Amino acid sequence: MTFNVLERVLLLNVLPAEGDVISLRVSHNLKQALSFPEEELQALEMKVDAASGRVEWKTDSQKDVEVGPRAFTLIADRLDALSRQGKLHEDHLGLYDRFHPVEAA
Repeated sequence: MTFNVLERVLLLNVLPAEGDVISLRVSHNLKQALSFPEEELQALEMKVDAASGRVEWKTDSQKDVEVGPRAFTLIADRLDALSRQGKLHEDHLGLYDRFHPVEAA
């Protein structure tokens, strides 16, 4: 799947830090694939605003990331949990639709 910078940042914040060992390994591998190497950080001029804690960047890019069936389900489940908790943000809608294609139709 191809993700832009915002989607990658959102997914990095959605993936679980706790769970069973298999889910944690899948999450860890996915986080590594979604992360930003130093060269890309420089090219994007990415930084964290000290006052707000928001991640900011000046240019956009796309990255292809392999998302296997287990990772797909993990992301879909995390987005569902955010939705049930009323913590889904408008920025998550595009991702939600990509991981719930039947519901988006």
